Amino acid sequence: MWRSLKSSVAGTSHTALKLPCQDAHTVEETSYQGNACLVVAIADGAGTAKYAEAGARFSADNWAGLALDALSTSSEISEKRLTEWADQVRCNLTDLALREENPVGEYACTLLGAVITREHALFFQIGDGAWIAKEKDGYLAATWPTKGQYANEAVFITSSDSHLHYQTKTVANPLAIAGFTDGLENLALVFKSKTVHEGFFEPMFQHILEAKDASQLQPQLEGFLKSEKINERTDDDKTLVLIVRVSRDGAHAQSIG
Repeated sequence: MWRSLKSSVAGTSHTALKLPCQDAHTVEETSYQGNACLVVAIADGAGTAKYAEAGARFSADNWAGLALDALSTSSEISEKRLTEWADQVRCNLTDLALREENPVGEYACTLLGAVITREHALFFQIGDGAWIAKEKDGYLAATWPTKGQYANEAVFITSSDSHLHYQTKTVANPLAIAGFTDGLENLALVFKSKTVHEGFFEPMFQHILEAKDASQLQPQLEGFLKSEKINERTDDDKTLVLIVRVSRDGAHAQSIG
């Protein structure tokens, strides 16, 4: 079983201009082959896109919905399936743009998806942000922020060559998982060594593990993401999804079974 905590908050650059948060996330619990399963999707709307907020919300919900539909049939879930859902999201975004008579690029966003089954966590990503996993022996960056050809060029699900930038990864029996948008990259990742900043995640995972009800930590997470300490490092929107695997007695599940 899992405990999860998640939040999306507007960055100071957006609040100063009275713009909404252009990040979105979806976390759903379902069953897969008779066992509990989590589906997670995170999207970050492009700051230059007119309908960034709508694009991010649509993409996160649509990818998660496609995953939930597939899981309900108990068909085999693989990294390839994750990319197929991303392809479908791009097609569906294109259809949305045509219906609303807008260029599809105006809905541009990054997209991260995960399916966490009884034995594995399968990760997908297009664009920046990242997935990290805590294993018995330490932390792993399951995906890594992807940029375009130039330093400040982002890659989006709406990009014509988006399929060339897909990342996937399968991790067996992770103890904890986190997904986040690029607003938290510099706090969560050590770019020089391409590793995870364990000190950023470990206290939060421990708080979730020790809490009787993880949902009670929601105001604390939102307050943390809006804090001066965080805003000194980034003015961007921020999404953070934290998931901890626990046993029935609330302790870290060291094995699945």
